[in-house]
Parts: sequence; C-alpha cells; structure tokens
Amino acid sequence: MLKNADVTLFNESDGKFYPTVFKGVSWRGKTQTATTSNGLVATKTFVIRISEGKESKPYLPFKKWQNLSEEKKSEFWTLQGDNKDYITDEVIETFDSFTEVCKEHNVSRVYSFADNRGDVLSHWRLDAK
Repeated sequence: MLKNADVTLFNESDGKFYPTVFKGVSWRGKTQTATTSNGLVATKTFVIRISEGKESKPYLPFKKWQNLSEEKKSEFWTLQGDNKDYITDEVIETFDSFTEVCKEHNVSRVYSFADNRGDVLSHWRLDAK
C-alpha cells in the first residue's frame, strides 16, 4: 500500500467536530463524470486507506463513541457511516470553526467505510467525495 499523505479525519457529533490526525496513509483520487439533463457533471472521489497503528488516538466503534461525554469523545476517533465524517489531505490539529476549515482546505465527506483490520494488510478503507 502506497503511503503518500498525512490526513485529518473529523467526526461530527451534535454540531461539534473532533479532529484526528493520521500520518502515512494511502490517498488516491479520481474524477468521475456523468451525463445528466443539465450536461456533464464531474465529481472528485477519493479512496483513503489507513493502516492500523497510524492513528494518533485509539479507535472506538461508533455505538460506544456516541455515548461518551464531549470531553471523552476528543480522546478517541470513530467511523460513523452516516455522512457525518469529513476528511482532508492536510494536518489540522486546532481550528476555531469547521466552516472556516472547509473554506480554507479541501474537505471531503466520507460516504462509506470498511473495517479491514482482519485482512493481511490490516486497515480501514474510507470512500469520500
């Protein structure tokens, strides 16, 4: 697996965003096109593979993470699977407003994920656009 990026994943809960930095992940992008009644539409999509051990804090399954206090949520990361996770191919450890992060950086919404930690190349796969 080609490790070509450092990324930040943002978990959202009740309008608050919790960042997690991952160093040395695989980030691949492509442009998909489709013809609609409005003409040609192009969408950038990304496949991100995060090897186990690259996370800056421990992973918790979403059902456990969602029941944590606000303070505790910042100590863990999760994958929600309901379009509430966002990712950027930059390291962002502190920020004032997620709206500003979106204005200043290329932020994509994670629309699906797979937990492949039982495979030979133990990793999480994220699909984003």
